[in-house]
Amino acid sequence: MTSTETSPGPAAAPAPAANGPASSNGGSAAPHAGPAEATAFEAVLARLAERGGEILAELRTLLRLRAEESRLRWRRLRWTLVQALMAGAAAMALAVAGALYLARGLAHALAAGLPERPWLGELLAGAILLALVAGGVALARAREERRELERLRRTLERDERKGTHGDDGREREAAGADGGAAAGGRAGAREGAPGP
Repeated sequence: MTSTETSPGPAAAPAPAANGPASSNGGSAAPHAGPAEATAFEAVLARLAERGGEILAELRTLLRLRAEESRLRWRRLRWTLVQALMAGAAAMALAVAGALYLARGLAHALAAGLPERPWLGELLAGAILLALVAGGVALARAREERRELERLRRTLERDERKGTHGDDGREREAAGADGGAAAGGRAGAREGAPGP
């Protein structure tokens, strides 16, 4: 064997890989980023940090505005409640005074018709006023019950239109699942007729 066969010369040196020095490891490592790619990446990171800072600043401003809005709403609500309480107290005082004057005037009017028994006029005035109060309470209660029954009726009608009320909704679901056999059997059993 000659020396030219065993030792490779300068022409036989391996050619560098197309991917650079990293591909000598079998091509598994990524190529190194060049200076242009590094500056672009840093610019993107800087822009993201800048936008993140802007978003945080806007979020803080929004939260501050929401807190101020809540404080204003609470202040208005508090003032409205104070006004309503004052108006309610004034109305209650006027109502009590009016009721007392009405009772007193009615008692004097009835007592004038019964000069020998003035206490009977006061007693009749009290009974009439209590009857008026009881009638007002009964009327208010009846109106509230009618309103509640009407609301319940509308709810039931709406549920029936949707098909979600009572057994009917379950029967429709069961009818879809077994071809109607279970729904027909339950309906027949409920009416007293035998099922299919």
